[in-house]
Amino acid sequence: DYTLQINPESGTYNENHLDYFHFTGRVCGMAIYHKKLIDAFFIRSFYKMIVSRPITLKDMEAVDVELYNSIVYIKENDPEPLCLTFAINKTVFGEVLEEELKPGGSDIPVV
Repeated sequence: DYTLQINPESGTYNENHLDYFHFTGRVCGMAIYHKKLIDAFFIRSFYKMIVSRPITLKDMEAVDVELYNSIVYIKENDPEPLCLTFAINKTVFGEVLEEELKPGGSDIPVV
């Protein structure tokens, strides 16, 4: 599947990223208004946001199946043996950074 989604690091790569989102939104709005098709497919959660529908965990499966399966596993099983905390590692420009999901999250175990 080929789908488009917003890169959460877009502000890091380009300081004018919000202008591009604004432009893209206008193009999509004009296409909808004039009943024209655009040869682009957005992720399901993006469409749901447009029509004010709630986004569910199941919607994440279309974005990142590995992350979705991991979350489902954690929900259905005891996460304690995995030694997880409320922090994530993410790669930005080739550098791995730890980001706490809540203050002090790297010291809080997921139970």
